[in-house]
Amino acid sequence: MEKSGAVGKPLIGGPFTLIDTDGRPFSDKDLLGKYYLLYFGFTHCPDICPEELSKIGEAVEYVKRSKGDGVKGELVPVFVT
Repeated sequence: MEKSGAVGKPLIGGPFTLIDTDGRPFSDKDLLGKYYLLYFGFTHCPDICPEELSKIGEAVEYVKRSKGDGVKGELVPVFVT
């Protein structure tokens, strides 16, 4: 049996640049100082994505409603496809 080992080290975090749905650049700088939920999914995902996006929407709404309970900031959903 051949022993396999890890190659390299994964790079987690760091700067990034994406394109939003309006064709504008979106980067890590747009999220500075904000709480956000990052979700990787498919634009045509009939099974799992709608349910998960619904959960994310509920979380965002919960944070909005909880502002009076001492919750600070906003929760920004980021969907990457």
